[in-house]
Formats: sequence, structure tokens, C-alpha cells
Amino acid sequence: MSEQHLSQIITQWTMLFEAHKGPEDAAVKARRELMLRYCGAVYRYLARVVRDPHLAEELTQEFAVRFLEGRFGNADPAQGKFRNYVKTALFRLVHGHHRARAGRLRQVALEDEGQVAAPEEAEEEEAFRESWRQELLARAWSGLERAQAETGQPFHDVLRLRVDQPELGSAEIAARLEEKLGKAYSQAAI
Repeated sequence: MSEQHLSQIITQWTMLFEAHKGPEDAAVKARRELMLRYCGAVYRYLARVVRDPHLAEELTQEFAVRFLEGRFGNADPAQGKFRNYVKTALFRLVHGHHRARAGRLRQVALEDEGQVAAPEEAEEEEAFRESWRQELLARAWSGLERAQAETGQPFHDVLRLRVDQPELGSAEIAARLEEKLGKAYSQAAI
């Protein structure tokens, strides 16, 4: 899953339509679910683009407000992928912020800093892919943790050890799991 790109993820169009065209109670619920799905990726994308965590937080909140107000109802599968629609909205949000900031700077006349240049499209694409990749990884780790809690199988702990300490062999991982979980694991099981 870590190699999967955002472009390979199928948009839940049914939920998106429900969020903007369904009965009000169902629409509010669907918008909240979708916002939870996209919020982490949106923040990380904005943080990489604006390079300021506080500004990224502010812009993420602005995006969330717009989304929860139902302003994304014009997304259409015939017009392309929803991620492109979101990227365009985020680009416009950042551009609008820079434009407003440049206007405020001119009005105050402290210095003529000019408008901050928008990142190149390729850089934005990479930032968006990276933020979405991080969101997917976070969800995968969370899912593995839940699966481990429900089944007792150490899926999360084994993979976490493999990722965090790739130099460990199967026997060493088995020993660490036994130490942590108090249960013996064979090298073959790992």
C-alpha cells in the first residue's frame, strides 16, 4: 500500500453525492466522514506548499469550513478525479491567501514584498502525493494496530519492527516480540 499513489485510489462518489445532494442529516454526516478522510492529507499538502505549520493549519481550517458548508457539490466524475478537484481548490485557497496577503502588505506599505510565487505544478503534485501517501500509511498502521488488538496476531508489532529496525533478522524480531508480548514466537512464524 505504501507504493500506491493517490491517482490509484477510487473516490467514493456515492458518499460525495450524498454529502452534497442527499437529505440534510445524511449530507452533514457524509461531509464529516469525507472531511475526516481527507483532512490529514490536506494539512500535510498545505504544510509542504506554504512551509509554515501555523498557516497550513489556518488554511486547512478554511478548507474544512468550505467543505462542511457543502461547497464541493460541483465535483463530477465525468470531469475527472476528485483529488484533482481538491488540489485545484487547495491551489486556489493558497493563491487567494497570497493575493490577500500581498494586498494587505501594499495597504500597510511597510515594504514591497510583492506576492509570494505559487509553487510549480510538479512540486504541488509531488506534495499532494506525499501528503496522501502519509495519510494512507497512517491509516494502514492504525488498521494493523486494531487488527492486532482484535485478533491477538502481532501484525502491527512485526511490521513496525521491520520498518523501524530493518537490520533485525527474523530470530531477533521473534525475541523482541516475546519480550514485549510475553509469548514465544518462532523464527518461521515471523
